[in-house]
Amino acid sequence: GAYAPASLADVPVVAQVAGLAGLFGRLGNEFSVLTANAFNPWALVGDPSLATVSASGSGSWIADSLPVIGGLPAVDAVSFEVRAGEVMALDWVAGSEGRWSMVRRFPRGPVLAITPFNFPLNLVAHKVAPAFACGNAVIIKPATNTPITALLMARVASSAGWPDGSLNVLPMRHRDVPLLLTDEAVRMVSFTGSPDVGWRLKKAVDRQRVTLELGGKSPQILFPDADSDKTADGVIAAMRFARQGQSCTAGSRLLVHRDVYDSFLQRLAGKLATLKVGDPLDETTDIGTVINEKQFKRVCGYVDEGLKRKDARVVMGGLPPTSGPLSEGYY
Repeated sequence: GAYAPASLADVPVVAQVAGLAGLFGRLGNEFSVLTANAFNPWALVGDPSLATVSASGSGSWIADSLPVIGGLPAVDAVSFEVRAGEVMALDWVAGSEGRWSMVRRFPRGPVLAITPFNFPLNLVAHKVAPAFACGNAVIIKPATNTPITALLMARVASSAGWPDGSLNVLPMRHRDVPLLLTDEAVRMVSFTGSPDVGWRLKKAVDRQRVTLELGGKSPQILFPDADSDKTADGVIAAMRFARQGQSCTAGSRLLVHRDVYDSFLQRLAGKLATLKVGDPLDETTDIGTVINEKQFKRVCGYVDEGLKRKDARVVMGGLPPTSGPLSEGYY
């Protein structure tokens, strides 16, 4: 698919969105209906283009996108809970017997949500639902590699009855993002992505509240009593091979106790050898493609660096093939 990148002329949409700050508060009981309709699993699964576009854009296995779509009602449930607030009996506090406390949440204002490429539907929903739940309009700046999923999701929300301007998607170049960050109408910025970009963004924002969800290098630690097939399956699942390891929650390092190092490595390699690398739109595929050429070359560079180490040995795999179908993409 194709999309038109947002231009500087689209930036004034922020001011229009600011006018919706009190709108959701006036929706009353309609809120739960609109949210349920917008994130209804059948409405989303009924549009097969969502899973296809998600897999095509990110290069991740299509079968991994379907549970993400089906899991959106869980986001909706959290949204309703946040919107409803919290009610708690105070009988446990001396002198407050028979009394209740209630916590209510109020809109902060337009939220700018900047999302990454690896979960182009899930992470957009995770930002939109809580913001909607508290009555805030949202401006999504999707990843430049995967903007179409967010645009389709906005179409679904619009068809469910959300007011015009409540959910805005602005695919735009990185260099234009500061225009949004410095707009006083934006009251909060939510960013998911790399630590380097995230901390630079936070320094650039003076007045708005900022939340950051950043990547990491999560280790998996294996002790001698865990040398089993079940553990090997868990390690593989945690490495996020269905997303080519491109996940902030991926167990990207594995530390194995020396007593079981050789046996577990052999067990793990045997299981990894059965995984199929191929077209992400093929449901029999286990591992799809890396997101783009830049990232592909970066990963190849890491592999090449490891191959040149005298203290390292190849257990399986290596650099990508130079001929055949897998040489024609970022596999």
